[in-house]
Amino acid sequence: MCERSGCRSLKGIIPTFLVLLSIALGNERGAPASIARMKNPVTSSPELLEKVQATYEKNCLRCHGAGGTGDGPAAATLPTRPRNFTDTKQMATMTDGQLYWAITKGTQWMPAFEKKLPDLERWRLVCLLRALSKTRPNATVQRENRPSPAPPGMTGQYPFWPKRLTAPR
Repeated sequence: MCERSGCRSLKGIIPTFLVLLSIALGNERGAPASIARMKNPVTSSPELLEKVQATYEKNCLRCHGAGGTGDGPAAATLPTRPRNFTDTKQMATMTDGQLYWAITKGTQWMPAFEKKLPDLERWRLVCLLRALSKTRPNATVQRENRPSPAPPGMTGQYPFWPKRLTAPR
């Protein structure tokens, strides 16, 4: 029966689809464990936050907004809302290494800054994100290499979970 209905041709398509789907749904939680556990080598200070603000304004503001709430001028043009850095509960679950990885390698809709910003400037941005979220530096991985489940009512927002899918358990 399966051969008549074409199931055999789906056998190669399904694994390919799942790989592509995992890439598309990937985010900063996909950071290698060694990166996710990294501690920020930069110590935050009011002076540092003031200096790194210019980097944020130049590279992040257009999507994440002036206050980091994900409401920047370009946010409306994206398929999903950019991360709200002021969401203390969500940001507290992420390690500094995961945030650094997201800035370095990019996420689903965010470009990579690996070649645009020096290593230390990316770590300084992690300090700014911690200040915006009012969370402490964190190197303890909550769930290695797995996206966080979408909070209730957040389907279609970042983290991106298509309406037809459910978050992994």
